[in-house]
Amino acid sequence: MKIHYIGDSLTWGLFALPFPDAAYRNVATELLQAQFPDRTWEGSYGIGGTLSNAFAASVGINANAINPDIVVMEIGIHDAMGDTTQGAPPGGTPPAIFKTGYETLLSQICANNHRPLMIFLSLWKSTELAQGPAYDVILDAEASARGGYGIFVDTTDFWLDPTTCGPAGIHYDFVWTNVTDDFHPNAKGHDLLANAICDAIAATGYYNEGEKIVAECEETDIINVPMGWDR
Repeated sequence: MKIHYIGDSLTWGLFALPFPDAAYRNVATELLQAQFPDRTWEGSYGIGGTLSNAFAASVGINANAINPDIVVMEIGIHDAMGDTTQGAPPGGTPPAIFKTGYETLLSQICANNHRPLMIFLSLWKSTELAQGPAYDVILDAEASARGGYGIFVDTTDFWLDPTTCGPAGIHYDFVWTNVTDDFHPNAKGHDLLANAICDAIAATGYYNEGEKIVAECEETDIINVPMGWDR
């Protein structure tokens, strides 16, 4: 079974210690392997900044080429917060524009009649982001529109617990920054995300439809990862 994670620094595992083992994408893949040992689970991921930059132009096409059985979507934080360094306008990308870009990305992932099970994660700390609540409504609707092939996972209860983020100020040698913040989830937060993803997949029974026999989730050293990079 191939499970592909698409997102930003949160999906990459920034400040998930020990890195990369504590990143939710790795924890989820390992949990799925343990829970469903009759299938061999492979994890892959594509990371980038916003739907406003080149990320959206490549990551969907790359995901389609991987032909995953399951796709986990963790996208929208930089757009919602108005991260101008990643191409988003101040105040955040307007919801209508975000929705259009998001649907373009989904169409790329599902090109050539590919129909993976799709897990849509709500935005982490959405109420702290200018457009966060509006984006969560869009993500929930996109999941519902896919019928049994779309699941919206509400992460609100996770990040409302202050022990799932930070602490800030820990020095660690990451690619983009070397001091932790109190926004990104810590190992506890990643563990909650991973378990929620596994529960959502298990509830569908979708794993029974897989035919892939690929090796376990692999990791490589990541140095100076450009936005839109995908593996």
